[in-house]
Parts: sequence; structure tokens; C-alpha cells
Amino acid sequence: MSEQVKKFEFVFSRDDIQRFSVVDGELYVDVHGLTCPKAQRLLKNTIALLRGDITIYVIHGYNHGHAIKEMLRNTKLSRRDYQTQHVDWNPGMTRLVVA
Repeated sequence: MSEQVKKFEFVFSRDDIQRFSVVDGELYVDVHGLTCPKAQRLLKNTIALLRGDITIYVIHGYNHGHAIKEMLRNTKLSRRDYQTQHVDWNPGMTRLVVA
């Protein structure tokens, strides 16, 4: 996973790179403070760069992240098949499982 994330340096700005973290082989993307179109662009590019089956945890926040949470559920981010799943232990996070 971390080798795939190294490609991000060629596509994303330094500020965007800081939004990514890999914990135990899982990718976390923090979209706090982004507008829906900017978060959508970031996630579309992320999915396009990663190969194979991946799980992305999108941290959108609980109080002010409602718009991004709805965007994740109602907008097609990729031609690839994926599912959006609620994370039971954190209502401010959504899991994207990309096949």
C-alpha cells in the first residue's frame, strides 16, 4: 500500500498529501475543511491511482461533515465497483470498499 501511495506525490499538492495516512495497511483520507467538489476530486483521483482491491477510510467529521457524507453516498466516484459503508465505531467516517 505504501508503495502505491508514493505515486501521490506526483499528482497531489503538499497540502493534499498531508491528508493521507496509512495505518496497518489501510488508507485514511481526512477531508475535513474541504468543500464537496474538492473532496470529490481528491477521492476520485485517489481511487484512480490505486490498483487492486482497496479499502479507503474517509474522515469527514461528524458535526460539519454531513454534506460530504451524503456526497459519498449519492455520487459515483469511479467507474470501478465500490461500496460505501458506515463505520460503526465512528460516525464521522465512511468506509469505501473498492473492487
